[in-house]
Amino acid sequence: MLGSILLFLTPPVLFGLFWLTYQISLGNAVKFSTFWDGTKQHRKTAYIWGGINLVIIVTLVMNIIFYQQQKAVWAGYIVLLFIGLLLVWVVLQMLTLALFPHMVEPNVRLAMKNALMLIAVNPFAVVAMAVIGVGGIVLGTIFTVVLGLFSVSLAALVSSITVQELIKISRGEA
Repeated sequence: MLGSILLFLTPPVLFGLFWLTYQISLGNAVKFSTFWDGTKQHRKTAYIWGGINLVIIVTLVMNIIFYQQQKAVWAGYIVLLFIGLLLVWVVLQMLTLALFPHMVEPNVRLAMKNALMLIAVNPFAVVAMAVIGVGGIVLGTIFTVVLGLFSVSLAALVSSITVQELIKISRGEA
């Protein structure tokens, strides 16, 4: 029951967290209400984004579980393929959420398209962001719940700062 409630609250909370880290990456002073403002602003978009992600992540995880049970040698390669796709999807979503507040007219599809462009233009910065962000989340969830919550916030901050710097580079400001 608690897991269902937390799963239901995750999309708007993530949008609020990325709004907060966007404000921090701009150097703005923030307070707790900044988080709630970001959570409330795009609630409908957050739930659409969350539903799409739920379907895709469940599909990828179910494929990983299915192919892990297969005895054939080729099944191991398929498992690695789906793990890679899952990691790429998570990194793409980190960039999408970090790009979303930068948009004049927020649109998740356009943010995802721009995230793909950022990956194509500067893959090394994105890989560094992914190692820090995803690695921190994995380590955080292994050790404690508090560290897990902190690591998600750290991943959001690293994503926002990375996107901020990549935008500056693309505009020729850096």
